[in-house]
Amino acid sequence: MVWSSCPGLIDLHVHLRSRAKLPTESIASGTAAAAQGGFTSVVCMPNTSPPIDNAGTVALIHQVARAQGRVNVFVAGAITKNIAGEELAPIGSLKREGWSRSPMTGIACKTMS
Repeated sequence: MVWSSCPGLIDLHVHLRSRAKLPTESIASGTAAAAQGGFTSVVCMPNTSPPIDNAGTVALIHQVARAQGRVNVFVAGAITKNIAGEELAPIGSLKREGWSRSPMTGIACKTMS
């Protein structure tokens, strides 16, 4: 068997949704799977339950990740409230709480066009 070493991998698009909505992935199960696959960090997409559109949710995810996570968890917040594409989320407070980026995959800002 040949072994090699490399820097830790980072998964930039992970869905760590609420376990209340089985069979989705939780922070505990998602980060355990990431660690098993050689990933040292993941970026949590904003379509969680509740959506990551305010500083309180970012803080909660960081808290749960510290308690249950097996790898580093970075947070991608929604750019609009409730991921609805209508009213901007409070980007400043999201950023202060540790928001890393906003993917907005496939969702347009209706009132911004």
